[in-house]
Amino acid sequence: MIIAFAGTAQLKDMGGFIKRYPAVGWMFFVMALALAGIPPLSGFTGKLLIVRGGLEEGGGGYALAAIGLATSLIVLYSLIKAFMSVFWGEEKIVSADTVSPPKTAYAAAASMLFLVILIGLGSEWVYAFVAKAGDVLAQPGLYIDAVLKEQ
Repeated sequence: MIIAFAGTAQLKDMGGFIKRYPAVGWMFFVMALALAGIPPLSGFTGKLLIVRGGLEEGGGGYALAAIGLATSLIVLYSLIKAFMSVFWGEEKIVSADTVSPPKTAYAAAASMLFLVILIGLGSEWVYAFVAKAGDVLAQPGLYIDAVLKEQ
């Protein structure tokens, strides 16, 4: 959507979009926070489980937990830098090649935002189902027993 608004994929040629497209700007911001694993959004639970697993493992797990946290900071920095470049600052002249995205693009982005927030807030509920699936993958005998008993 942002590239369609600007008519270019170059961040240096974008700026000031928050005035014209505030909903898109704030959706981008929340999604950036989710990707970085900021609570209570959907990315937090996964990051927390990775870090917790690394710390529980000890030894080399500490390094893996540190790498996980460092990559989260790098992702957060890069996406906030992109957000600031595209949505804040001086408004750039928009190219003649701009296209207005269809209304369905807005609906899809808003739906994704809703899911990111919903999964983040309901992560304990989602985790219960994921844990069951993980148990079956870790212990295939559970699945085999369940299937063979059905026949």
